[in-house]
Amino acid sequence: MSKTEFQADHYEHLYPVGIEYQYWQIARNKTLLKVVKKYCQPGDRILEVGCGRGDVLRYFRQHGIDCWGVELADQVPLLEDMKDYIQIGVDANTLPEDFRHSIKVITLFDVIEHLPDPTVFLNELKQNFPNLRHFIITVPACQEIWSNYDEFNGHYRRYNLNMMKEQSSAISAELLANRFFFKMLYLPARILLSIKKQRNTVLKGPKPGFARLLHRFIANVSIIIDAIFPASFKGSSVLSVLKLK
Repeated sequence: MSKTEFQADHYEHLYPVGIEYQYWQIARNKTLLKVVKKYCQPGDRILEVGCGRGDVLRYFRQHGIDCWGVELADQVPLLEDMKDYIQIGVDANTLPEDFRHSIKVITLFDVIEHLPDPTVFLNELKQNFPNLRHFIITVPACQEIWSNYDEFNGHYRRYNLNMMKEQSSAISAELLANRFFFKMLYLPARILLSIKKQRNTVLKGPKPGFARLLHRFIANVSIIIDAIFPASFKGSSVLSVLKLK
């Protein structure tokens, strides 16, 4: 699992000040919260494995979700108000036994693409979290839009729906949901790669005022497009829910 941990420059490039107001972050958080509320029972304790700074974690907790985080990297610029809910420099499988037994759902948001063998990792989590019912997983999608951005992030692969179906079968899980999202980004990504061949790996948070309003609008448009088009219509990400047997 050598590529699991982000390094300091990843956080500096990908999580600058104000990034939570960027359209991708807004749309992603809203989409993930909706899925969690659909597939999780009220009061379920959730563990976000590979939680980074705690951006999604904070959004979930703000909406009443009992969510905790663990991050393998040991140098993470945690969000100040999330420090009490995240353990860094820790393998999820080594968390205290009573805590592991309390977890009903594990989320892996853009995590398993960093692993050479996700099946081994997911099976370890199944074994060490005996009351676990669901994995909720997001991954970057469509190998044809592979770019320098994937290389910068240490990805091994981009996924499609069949690959997530196979991943579910590999750990003897039932696939409850499996769909592309960020569908509005697929075609622009292909066009960009055909013209420029490179993606910017340094992100910037939108400035207060009109820029943030515009990003909120774009996020809502993205969510609407994802809802209108069928699950199999290609997007830049895949979202899957796996029920453990």
